[in-house]
This record gives sequence, structure tokens and C-alpha cells, in this order.
Amino acid sequence: MTGHGFRSREAAVAASGDGVHACHCMDTTVDARGLACPLPAVKARGALAGVAPGAALVVLATDPEAPIDVAAVALDAGCSFEAEREGAAWRLTLRRPAS
Repeated sequence: MTGHGFRSREAAVAASGDGVHACHCMDTTVDARGLACPLPAVKARGALAGVAPGAALVVLATDPEAPIDVAAVALDAGCSFEAEREGAAWRLTLRRPAS
């Protein structure tokens, strides 16, 4: 583990970008906290294009409408969808089918 709490240098570099990063496990996270509707769904739709089959896209959002909007993105893309509350934010997970 590096001094910043990341398991690898690649994860640390990936996490330092524009709110979208991939971890070493091939899942992708979009940090949309603080963004208002429709931006969490717009960011999710854009990031989903780069998610491999079987991998997940996790969207972190504070907008109260984000679960509804991101669920619609998942439905349109044929992904499974889960929403979990994490404090003041939502953790919205879209998983691409394996094949």
C-alpha cells in the first residue's frame, strides 16, 4: 500500500483525475457528489461506455433525484442496478452483463 491509502500506484494515479477513475479490479467510480440533476446521470452514461462486460460502474451522488435518473440509465443500457445510502450520499451501482 502506498502512503496515500491506495493499493497501487496505478490506483493512486487513476483516482487523481476528473472525478472518474478505475480501480485495479476493473470497476469504475464516478464521483458526482455535489452535482445537481441531470449531471449524475449524464456522467454515468458517459462513463458506462468504458465499462467492460461483467464490471460495475459506481456512481456516488448527493442529488436526491440521482437514484431515479441513474436507474433509467441502467435500464437503457441493460445493466443491473442497486442503490445504497452512504451517509449524505448515494452509492449507485450499475453492472454490465457478463457477455
